[in-house]
Amino acid sequence: MNLWQYFFQISFEECKFPTSWKLSHVTPIFKEKGKRSDQENYRPVSLTSPFLERVIVEKLNSHLKLNNLISDHQHGFRKNRSTISQLVVIHEYIQSARDRGIPIDIILIDLLKAFDQISLRKLIHCLEIYGIKGLQGYWLSAYLNDRKIAVKVADILSTWIDATSGVPQGSVLGPVLFVMYIEFA
Repeated sequence: MNLWQYFFQISFEECKFPTSWKLSHVTPIFKEKGKRSDQENYRPVSLTSPFLERVIVEKLNSHLKLNNLISDHQHGFRKNRSTISQLVVIHEYIQSARDRGIPIDIILIDLLKAFDQISLRKLIHCLEIYGIKGLQGYWLSAYLNDRKIAVKVADILSTWIDATSGVPQGSVLGPVLFVMYIEFA
């Protein structure tokens, strides 16, 4: 067992994380549109502990696939799927309805600051509903709670503040947690 595996095993058994594993440096990335002086034109990308998050994501994806817990209609943040694959499905559905003379209505929703709006309490409840309970649930809850973030621009780091909601945008784990949350909601 290497050192990382040892730390990971101890973390899992005790449902605790070193503070450094729960810190996120948030780097604002320009969206390539609008004025650079407008803060709304930047996407916050969280630099977290990618090694740990990859392990968690692998376990979550395996659990979700094994238990068929994510709808086949979900294309966002899924392997071999994208906004393009979703558009192809919608186009085929519309074309089929049109060919049969069936009227169709479509409602499109853009969730503003979606990753930031997730309630951690509801997300943890969602994990329980998905069957992530007991030691695994406590461990993941310990990872999600009591996180801290600081904004980093160039070499300047802001003061650390508590991350009381949301999942880290731009992280390895954030998209999987987001999909689980919206599938549950």
